[in-house]
Amino acid sequence: MERQNDFITELNGVKGSTFKVRIRQRCPFTGETFKISKSFKTRKQAESYKKITLAEILQGTFNQNKNGELTLADLIDLYLKELGHNFRRSKLGAYKLIKDTKLAKKRIDSLSTQDLIRHGKERHLPKFKTLKNGTVKELPGAGGSTMNAEFSYIGTVLKWAKAEQYAVNENLITESRRALEMNYLIHDGVERSRRPSQDELDRLINYFEVIRPERNIPLGEDSFCRRNWASPRRDSEARVERAQ
Repeated sequence: MERQNDFITELNGVKGSTFKVRIRQRCPFTGETFKISKSFKTRKQAESYKKITLAEILQGTFNQNKNGELTLADLIDLYLKELGHNFRRSKLGAYKLIKDTKLAKKRIDSLSTQDLIRHGKERHLPKFKTLKNGTVKELPGAGGSTMNAEFSYIGTVLKWAKAEQYAVNENLITESRRALEMNYLIHDGVERSRRPSQDELDRLINYFEVIRPERNIPLGEDSFCRRNWASPRRDSEARVERAQ
């Protein structure tokens, strides 16, 4: 059974009543007409939502972006579900790492520069790992170039989310970049000062193809790495070959 009362419809079902707010209202400032529908368990909740929403529309401050209660981890899952099949393993691994941090538990509509700074400082801290023999090994924290890439990945997700009308600040990373730099949390990567020798390449290839073949990292005779890393001249030749 359904009863209508000034934007609110009471629906009586087997499990009790629910109250559905249906609003169709034009904003006098933008001329945009909003069509909104949302259900609540109590009339009081429905009345409150109706009153606030109508006031925001008439004042020109209503934001119809959705799902602000989602966490950053939720948003990353949605992003990867939509586009992740095109990504390489390294990029997927970076997003998996981000999802395991405290930052990923934050609501997307409340992410701030301070959240990013806190995240960067935590990622810079060294980690400790207990080995099988009981020895505790200290692992270095993430460097500035790693964090630069990590924040860029987050920025990409936010821009995608904004296009999908999620309640995010798509420019958060850009707006926060100066603060992140001032806190020494991001910087460009250090330029390579030398190329690996052939002996170093051979040892790497032996490790990944003989000692640890299960890792499936192509570094052998047919790989681009072996053919080009050892020679700057070959490096430029390879770029020409790829362009052709």
